Amino acid sequence: MSTSKRFTVTVHSFKGKGGHNLTAYERHIDAPHAQSESRTSTAEGQDAGAKATNALIFIGGLTSGPHTTEIDFLVDNAKISALGYSVWELHMRSSYSGFGFSNLANDAEDIASLVEYLRERQKGKVVLVGTSTGCQDLLSYATLAGTKEDGKPVDGYILLNPVSDREFASVALPSDAIEASITAAKAMLDAGDGDEIISRKVIPPVFASPVSAYRWWSLAAKGGDDDFFSSDMTDEEICKKFEAVKNRPVIFLPGEKDEMVPPTVDRKSLLERWIAAVTRIDSAEGGGAASESWCKPDITRSLSGFIPGGDHVLSERSAREWAGERVAQFLHVACLENSALRCSFEDKARS
Repeated sequence: MSTSKRFTVTVHSFKGKGGHNLTAYERHIDAPHAQSESRTSTAEGQDAGAKATNALIFIGGLTSGPHTTEIDFLVDNAKISALGYSVWELHMRSSYSGFGFSNLANDAEDIASLVEYLRERQKGKVVLVGTSTGCQDLLSYATLAGTKEDGKPVDGYILLNPVSDREFASVALPSDAIEASITAAKAMLDAGDGDEIISRKVIPPVFASPVSAYRWWSLAAKGGDDDFFSSDMTDEEICKKFEAVKNRPVIFLPGEKDEMVPPTVDRKSLLERWIAAVTRIDSAEGGGAASESWCKPDITRSLSGFIPGGDHVLSERSAREWAGERVAQFLHVACLENSALRCSFEDKARS
C-alpha cells in the first residue's frame, strides 16, 4: 500500500472469545472530500459505513495485518458497494509478528468473534475473503462454525491465492535445512516445548520475528496444521480439508503467475481438483441433491479461475481489478432479494 494513501476507516472494538480484546476496521468507498484528509470514526459515530447492510471480511496472510495489504480493489469497487457491502479487516492475535506464537485455531476463534459481532448488528450477508494463509484461516473458521458450540456461519468463502507453505519452502530453501528444522521442531513438540521459540540457528532465515516450534512444524511439515493446499495431497485428503464449507458457496481465485507455487506443480490440474472436491461435497448429501446455499449450485465451477497476470500479492493493477470484478460477480449471485438493489447493481454493471 502506498504510504501517501489516505482513507476513511471506522474502528470497532469488541471482546473476543475468552475475553481478549479485538479490533476491526471497516472501510468503504470514500466520498470525494475524504480523499484529501485522513479520517477515523468510532463505531458509534455517524459514518458512510453505517449504511452498509452487508460485510465483506478480508483476512490476509502471514506477517500481515490491517492496512498492510492492498485492498482498494475491493473497497473502491462500485459494484461491491452498490450491493451494500463495506470491507472489514480484523486485527487478530496472529496479525503482524503475532503469527509466530499463534495458530489457525486462534484465527478461527477471532474470525468467529467478528462474525458474531456483525450478526448482532443485523448485517444481512457476511462473506469471507482470504489471501495466502488467510485461505487456511477461512477453512479453519468453517470447521469451527460447523460445530454446535460455535455455529455462526458466514454466507460464502472467497479464496485468493491459496498456496502450500510447505511446497514453497521445499523449493525456496535447501531440502536438508528444511528437514533438519522439522526434526528439531518435532523434538521440541514431543518434549512439551512446542510453544517455545525455535532457535534461529535451526530454522532457515525466513521470518524476521520469532517463531515457536509448533508454528514452524505446522507450516513446514507434511500433514502440519497449516498444510491445506499441497499438490501431493490425495483427493480424499482435499475433500476432508474442504468438507467444512459444505452448504456454503466457495470460489478459488489463484494467481496465474503466483511465484509461491513451485514450477513443478500442475496449477490447472490442482485447481480442478479443488473445484471437484467442493462439487463432490455439495452433492454428497441428500442423494446427490444440490446443497442448500444462497446461490446457484454451480457457482464454484462458473466463477473460480486464475487471476490473469496475478502474482502472490496482486502487484499489477490489472490483476487486482480483475479480482475485484470477479468478487463482485460472486456477491451479485448472493445479492439480497431486493429488486431495487439488484436493478441498481445491474445498471452500474452496464455503465
